Amino acid sequence: RRALGPDVVTVDDGRYRIGNVDYWLDTREFEETIERARLLPSQDWQAQELWQRAVDLYQGDFLTGVDRLWALPLRERYMDMRMEALLNVARCHEVRGELDEAIEWHRRVLAVDELREDIHRQIMQLYVRAGRRSDAITHYHRVCEILDQELGIEPEEETIQLYTQIAGKR
Repeated sequence: RRALGPDVVTVDDGRYRIGNVDYWLDTREFEETIERARLLPSQDWQAQELWQRAVDLYQGDFLTGVDRLWALPLRERYMDMRMEALLNVARCHEVRGELDEAIEWHRRVLAVDELREDIHRQIMQLYVRAGRRSDAITHYHRVCEILDQELGIEPEEETIQLYTQIAGKR
């Protein structure tokens, strides 16, 4: 800014301007939206709207074509924030008893990382709460397939115990 002069790069209402051109940064809005959402309780409709807005703003991983070391931590940070937003939209639905919507949002988390056993367990529990015990059992078997195919492992003990508990209820 010093080299270009004081009027070339200006800040007006939180927006940078180069000359007379106005710039909008999706990353900045993404971060600010998440920060505002974090301040609100899950039952607040505005929280859900903000989390949803953050999900909508995330249009892909940050600078995927850039192989510079400085980009990697930012890329990972934004990916984590996206996951946080997805989980919080699911949580907002769950808190209001909108179980089918909560299940669908948890499925979106799994579309990003299908090996998240904690999310698989959450989906199983939501199925049970929604009166869909057979779907919970089917989901468990799918988890077993995924873990076996991807990692060659069995589910965690906590997942097995949850399945046993669900399967034992008649």
